[in-house]
Amino acid sequence: MLFDPADPPLTLAEAAAALPRLNGRKLHMATVWRWARVGVRGVRLEVRLVGGRMVTTRGALEAFTMAVADQGIVTAHRGRPPRPRRAASALERADAEAAREGL
Repeated sequence: MLFDPADPPLTLAEAAAALPRLNGRKLHMATVWRWARVGVRGVRLEVRLVGGRMVTTRGALEAFTMAVADQGIVTAHRGRPPRPRRAASALERADAEAAREGL
């Protein structure tokens, strides 16, 4: 990523503010940091350290979002995660025992 006047560097907070809101909520700077450090589906946001701060560009954000989109459809899970089978059966046993005790 080379900086040019047409695509100036953005701090991670500025990058988060430049992205559209999702479900009415702003994207948090930590999300952009996670994209740079960990990535999404094997794709990492390109960043550079300038004066000890991570910066990126709008072009790098666009390239990142396009690369993630090429990996497939992103699905968001809402609500409680599914319980493991062992935990579900333990709850069923506890409910059955409580029913036998009349609780």
